[in-house]
Order: sequence, then structure tokens, then C-alpha cells
Amino acid sequence: MSALTPATAGCSQPPWFPRSLLADHALAQTLLKSKCCARTDDWVQRFLSIVDTHIPATSERLKVAVLDTGIDANHPDFAGDGRLRDSRSWVNSAAHVDRNGHGTHVVSTLLWLTQNVDVYVAKIAEESTIETADQVAEAIHVASEEWDVDLIAVPFGLPRGFRKIREEIDKAIYRRKIVFAAASDNGAHTGRAYPASQDGVICVHSADGFGNASPFNPTALHAAENFCFVGESLEAAWPSSTPNDLGGTRRMTGTAFATPVAVAVAALMIGFVSDNMPEHVNWDIPLRSPAGIRAIFRALSEQRNGQYDLVNPVRAFGGGTKAEQEKVLMDIRASLDFGA
Repeated sequence: MSALTPATAGCSQPPWFPRSLLADHALAQTLLKSKCCARTDDWVQRFLSIVDTHIPATSERLKVAVLDTGIDANHPDFAGDGRLRDSRSWVNSAAHVDRNGHGTHVVSTLLWLTQNVDVYVAKIAEESTIETADQVAEAIHVASEEWDVDLIAVPFGLPRGFRKIREEIDKAIYRRKIVFAAASDNGAHTGRAYPASQDGVICVHSADGFGNASPFNPTALHAAENFCFVGESLEAAWPSSTPNDLGGTRRMTGTAFATPVAVAVAALMIGFVSDNMPEHVNWDIPLRSPAGIRAIFRALSEQRNGQYDLVNPVRAFGGGTKAEQEKVLMDIRASLDFGA
């Protein structure tokens, strides 16, 4: 059972191109990549400024489970971080060991972009392959029933659905757990991966730092939500390839890496609304629910590249004025409280 691997930017160079054209092309690609990295970094800094402003230390904490390849617990980014609350492995190595790097990057991104989140690490793969559906199903069960998390991040995709996974996700959603899953990095060659294709799961597409939908996203579905979040050139922790050396960072691209960004946006909005509108407990649609987060994402989104819905709190909060903040709150209340 194979999990999807992150998309990597590449460009073929036909051998009949003159050397000078190849050099110009390579330079252009390098400059474009540098510009894309800068735009992603700029978006991240703007988002962090919003988090710092609107999520005080007193905000109610959210519990998030991440199903992935574990984490490199020796990485400096995780040293002494009390937000890593629990972990469990369903494979032969411990959850605090990550030989792949995927899980380390995802968890690092999530911790970096949030202040009101505690993370629970569920290791369901050693590398880019998942051996059985049972591992994923059991991890979802533990996350929902035992850890009682609020949000579940599934930053990978499978080529088809599996009954046991589907049943556990359905039970989690029934308990108002918010499940996020990576859409796919295969462009038009495949549709949405599983479990992103399952009803009730929030399917996460990728966008670049400019807000444009990534070309490797699956084709947008008509009359459906096609939420996308920044998922290109994200820099986060990465394990060292040399034993006994401390890990560094790496930039990664893909819908898998957009998934923790989507979770971070959800955590920001839950905290922001809870702190500023305590009356949300009486709204028609619960704030902390799959339907609630979907409504919030719709309120924050704008269509880009045709059918993709860019969820962008950086634009919604704009210059940080009181009027902009009030508009965000009023838009969300109108989406969740039909009597407003």
C-alpha cells in the first residue's frame, strides 16, 4: 500500500537546445525558485504575525494528531518543546525516530505556525510505504478515542479507499473530530487520493507563495470545495543523514506539506473566534466541528486559477485594523449562526 510522495519541481532539458539557451533557462529557473521561496517566507512571516497578535497564552489549547513517519526527537527544533504530548508507533521503529523526514517536516511546520496546539505523533510508516490499512485505522481510532484530539492530520494519500480506515474516519467525524488529508501531487493524472476523497474529510490542495494553485494539484471538482493553502517551498526541520549529527532544515513542496498549514489556519481561527465571541457555543453550527471549519474556510477563501479556493487569513486580516478583525468575526458568525 503506497503513500503519495511529495511533488518535486523539475524541468526537462531537451538535448537539442543550444548551450546558451540551457544556461539562460537554468538561470531563470533558479531566479524563479528563489522568488517563490521568498514569497512563501513572506506569507509565513505575515501569518505568524497574525498568530502572535490574536492567540494569547490564555487561549484554549487544541489537540492535534499527526499520522506520518514519526519525528526526529533529537532535532534541535523539538528540544524541550512541551507541546509534543504523546506518541505511538504502529511500525517496527519508535515514534521518536524518523528515517524518512516527512513526519519531522510536517510536525515542525505545525508547531512553528501555531501557539495553541499540542501535538500527538502517530507513526504509521517507516518510509513512503504503508504496509497495511490496519495501521492507519488503528492510529485514527487511538487519536479519536484515546487521545481525544480535536484535529487529525493525514498528510499522505492512498490510491484507493479501505473499509477499516473509512469506518474509523466516519466514527471520528461523528465525534466532531476534524480530519485533514493531502489531495494528491499527480496533477490531472489521478483524482483526489484517499482519504482526502472521503466525505467529511477536508481535502487539502497546495498553493504557492503568491496564492496560485500548484500545478500538481488534482483537477478541481465542480460544485465542491477545493481548498488550497500554501504548500510550496516550505522550510522546516529535517533529520540529519549522518548518525549523531543534529538535523537541519529543508524546503519541501506538496499537498502533504500544505496539510499542516491548513491545520494551523484552523487552529488560528478556532482560537480567534473562541476568544472574541464566546457566544459561539450557541451558534447553529459548532465552531469546533468539520462543518464549522468548512464554513470558516469558505469565509476566508477566494477563487484562484478557476475552481480552487485559496484560504488566506493573511489577506482577510489585512493591515491588522480593528475594522478588519470585526469583519472577519462577522463573516464567520454569519456562516455559523443562521439567526445572526
